[in-house]
Amino acid sequence: MAYLDTSALLKWYVPEAGSEQFDNWIASQEEVEISRLTCLEMRSTLARKVRTSQLNHQQAQQALNHFLEDVNNGLFTLYAVRDEDWLIAENLIDTLTTLAAPIPLRSLDALHLAVTQSRQITSIATADQVLGNAAGKIGIQSILF
Repeated sequence: MAYLDTSALLKWYVPEAGSEQFDNWIASQEEVEISRLTCLEMRSTLARKVRTSQLNHQQAQQALNHFLEDVNNGLFTLYAVRDEDWLIAENLIDTLTTLAAPIPLRSLDALHLAVTQSRQITSIATADQVLGNAAGKIGIQSILF
Protein backbone atom coordinates (compact mmCIF):
# COMPACT_ATOMS: atom_id res chain seq x y z
CA MET A 1 0.00 0.00 0.00
CA ALA A 2 1.54 3.29 -1.09
CA TYR A 3 0.36 6.87 -1.26
CA LEU A 4 1.09 8.72 -4.50
CA ASP A 5 2.33 12.28 -4.40
CA THR A 6 1.31 14.28 -7.45
CA SER A 7 4.94 14.78 -8.52
CA ALA A 8 5.33 11.03 -9.02
CA LEU A 9 1.82 10.31 -10.31
CA LEU A 10 2.15 12.94 -13.03
CA LYS A 11 4.86 10.75 -14.62
CA TRP A 12 2.17 8.22 -15.49
CA TYR A 13 0.13 10.73 -17.46
CA VAL A 14 2.84 12.99 -18.92
CA PRO A 15 6.07 11.47 -20.24
CA GLU A 16 9.01 13.01 -18.41
CA ALA A 17 12.21 11.96 -16.67
CA GLY A 18 11.47 8.95 -14.48
CA SER A 19 8.22 8.01 -16.23
CA GLU A 20 9.41 4.56 -17.28
CA GLN A 21 10.69 3.82 -13.78
CA PHE A 22 7.37 4.96 -12.28
CA ASP A 23 5.35 2.93 -14.82
CA ASN A 24 7.25 -0.22 -13.86
CA TRP A 25 6.85 0.45 -10.15
CA ILE A 26 3.12 1.23 -10.22
CA ALA A 27 2.43 -1.88 -12.32
CA SER A 28 3.79 -3.93 -9.41
CA GLN A 29 1.52 -2.32 -6.79
CA GLU A 30 -1.67 -4.01 -5.62
CA GLU A 31 -3.17 -0.88 -4.10
CA VAL A 32 -2.32 2.79 -4.33
CA GLU A 33 -3.82 5.76 -2.55
CA ILE A 34 -4.30 9.42 -3.34
CA SER A 35 -6.24 12.21 -1.70
CA ARG A 36 -8.59 14.84 -2.98
CA LEU A 37 -5.55 17.15 -2.74
CA THR A 38 -3.93 15.11 -5.53
CA CYS A 39 -6.89 15.89 -7.80
CA LEU A 40 -6.43 19.62 -7.19
CA GLU A 41 -2.67 19.48 -7.66
CA MET A 42 -2.97 17.47 -10.87
CA ARG A 43 -5.12 20.22 -12.39
CA SER A 44 -2.77 22.92 -11.14
CA THR A 45 0.35 21.16 -12.42
CA LEU A 46 -1.12 20.53 -15.85
CA ALA A 47 -2.25 24.17 -16.10
CA ARG A 48 1.27 25.29 -15.15
CA LYS A 49 2.74 23.06 -17.84
CA VAL A 50 0.46 24.72 -20.41
CA ARG A 51 1.42 28.22 -19.17
CA THR A 52 5.12 27.37 -19.44
CA SER A 53 4.68 25.75 -22.89
CA GLN A 54 5.73 22.30 -21.68
CA LEU A 55 2.38 20.96 -22.89
CA ASN A 56 -0.25 22.32 -25.22
CA HIS A 57 -3.85 22.61 -24.05
CA GLN A 58 -4.93 19.43 -25.83
CA GLN A 59 -2.12 17.35 -24.24
CA ALA A 60 -2.95 18.68 -20.79
CA GLN A 61 -6.66 17.99 -21.26
CA GLN A 62 -5.95 14.42 -22.43
CA ALA A 63 -3.75 13.81 -19.38
CA LEU A 64 -6.40 15.24 -17.05
CA ASN A 65 -9.18 13.21 -18.68
CA HIS A 66 -7.11 10.02 -18.36
CA PHE A 67 -6.40 10.78 -14.69
CA LEU A 68 -10.07 11.54 -13.92
CA GLU A 69 -11.14 8.36 -15.70
CA ASP A 70 -8.75 6.37 -13.50
CA VAL A 71 -10.08 8.11 -10.38
CA ASN A 72 -13.71 7.49 -11.40
CA ASN A 73 -12.97 3.84 -12.21
CA GLY A 74 -11.55 3.28 -8.72
CA LEU A 75 -7.96 2.70 -9.78
CA PHE A 76 -6.89 4.60 -6.66
CA THR A 77 -8.19 4.58 -3.14
CA LEU A 78 -9.29 8.20 -2.81
CA TYR A 79 -9.18 9.84 0.61
CA ALA A 80 -10.92 13.03 1.64
CA VAL A 81 -8.77 15.58 3.43
CA ARG A 82 -10.20 15.80 6.93
CA ASP A 83 -9.89 18.55 9.53
CA GLU A 84 -7.52 16.39 11.54
CA ASP A 85 -5.21 16.15 8.52
CA TRP A 86 -4.85 19.93 8.50
CA LEU A 87 -3.89 19.86 12.18
CA ILE A 88 -1.38 17.06 11.62
CA ALA A 89 0.12 19.05 8.71
CA GLU A 90 0.54 22.09 10.94
CA ASN A 91 2.28 19.94 13.54
CA LEU A 92 4.56 18.39 10.91
CA ILE A 93 5.70 21.81 9.71
CA ASP A 94 6.38 22.89 13.31
CA THR A 95 8.27 19.68 14.09
CA LEU A 96 10.33 19.47 10.90
CA THR A 97 11.42 23.11 11.02
CA THR A 98 12.79 22.76 14.55
CA LEU A 99 15.17 19.90 13.74
CA ALA A 100 18.93 20.44 13.89
CA ALA A 101 18.80 20.26 10.08
CA PRO A 102 15.38 21.82 9.35
CA ILE A 103 13.32 20.47 6.47
CA PRO A 104 11.59 23.26 4.52
CA LEU A 105 8.32 21.41 4.06
CA ARG A 106 5.75 23.21 1.92
CA SER A 107 2.18 23.40 3.17
CA LEU A 108 0.58 21.08 0.61
CA ASP A 109 3.39 18.56 0.96
CA ALA A 110 2.78 18.59 4.71
CA LEU A 111 -0.87 17.88 3.96
CA HIS A 112 0.05 14.90 1.75
CA LEU A 113 2.19 13.55 4.58
CA ALA A 114 -0.60 14.16 7.08
CA VAL A 115 -3.06 12.15 4.98
CA THR A 116 -0.47 9.39 4.70
CA GLN A 117 0.29 9.40 8.41
CA SER A 118 -3.33 9.58 9.61
CA ARG A 119 -4.29 6.61 7.37
CA GLN A 120 -1.26 4.63 8.61
CA ILE A 121 0.11 4.27 5.09
CA THR A 122 3.72 3.16 5.31
CA SER A 123 5.16 4.54 2.06
CA ILE A 124 4.85 7.48 -0.27
CA ALA A 125 5.93 7.67 -3.92
CA THR A 126 7.28 11.08 -4.86
CA ALA A 127 9.60 12.91 -7.21
CA ASP A 128 10.18 15.61 -4.58
CA GLN A 129 13.40 15.14 -2.60
CA VAL A 130 12.31 17.47 0.22
CA LEU A 131 9.03 15.59 0.64
CA GLY A 132 10.93 12.30 0.56
CA ASN A 133 13.31 13.50 3.28
CA ALA A 134 10.42 14.72 5.41
CA ALA A 135 8.65 11.38 5.03
CA GLY A 136 11.73 9.55 6.24
CA LYS A 137 11.96 11.77 9.32
CA ILE A 138 8.44 10.76 10.39
CA GLY A 139 8.89 7.06 9.67
CA ILE A 140 7.26 6.83 6.25
CA GLN A 141 9.29 5.13 3.54
CA SER A 142 9.77 7.31 0.47
CA ILE A 143 10.08 5.86 -3.00
CA LEU A 144 11.82 8.53 -5.03
CA PHE A 145 11.37 8.87 -8.79
